[in-house]
Amino acid sequence: MRNALFATAALLSTSVMAHDNECSVDMTMGVDLSPTKIELLADDKSPVVMTADRLYIDGAAMELNHEQQDAYQAYQQGIREFVPQVVDLAMDAVEVAMIAVQEVMTGLNINEDGQRELEESIEQLKETLERYFSKEEQTYHLAAHNNDQFDQEIEQGLSRVVENSVEQGLGSVFTMLGEAFSSSDGSFEERMEAFGQRMEQMGEAIEQKVEASADAIEQRGELVCEQAEQLHKLELEAHRQIPQLQDYSLLKI
Repeated sequence: MRNALFATAALLSTSVMAHDNECSVDMTMGVDLSPTKIELLADDKSPVVMTADRLYIDGAAMELNHEQQDAYQAYQQGIREFVPQVVDLAMDAVEVAMIAVQEVMTGLNINEDGQRELEESIEQLKETLERYFSKEEQTYHLAAHNNDQFDQEIEQGLSRVVENSVEQGLGSVFTMLGEAFSSSDGSFEERMEAFGQRMEQMGEAIEQKVEASADAIEQRGELVCEQAEQLHKLELEAHRQIPQLQDYSLLKI
């Protein structure tokens, strides 16, 4: 049980944005994306506004020639493909961790107070995530962040969930162990063997449920990494074609 939970936490903290030695992505600006426009957000600048056919910088519409328009459209399309993938991946990754926690609560019959503590730590993790990623119907928000800051906050949130899961789970395990000691069914060795088998089966069930989802998350993380690299190339070309955009870098790779 403990190994399954910690394995999930380790996977999520490194795979949500495909953060590894080969793909390190910092979001240097935030993004608000809707079906009709894209806004690139920075604390110290006016947002860059992108619509289907117009680009606004500092509130002024840019007059683009044919080559600039091509670069702009490609960059805009790259953002539209990238942002939903990142937001959905982050949300789905945390759901994988929640599956493991739910299995612990169900398998160990954790009491109401223990469930409440676990739910509070889960809500804190979700609130942290929502500061970086949010989605409402077809509108997405992706906040500016660097991967060290993101990893640290998500790891702390996941650690709280895992620690609470283990703490509450151990309390239930001791209760179940006490019941096994006092039971009159079978010999002591048989009761201990049955108890051990129950714990092993629960751990295997958690690992089976988490493993398939975690593998899918990891594969999607690799795809997001590739998309980030492609978007970075599109951004550099847009900067080359449209000098006014050069002060607005969305990605740092």
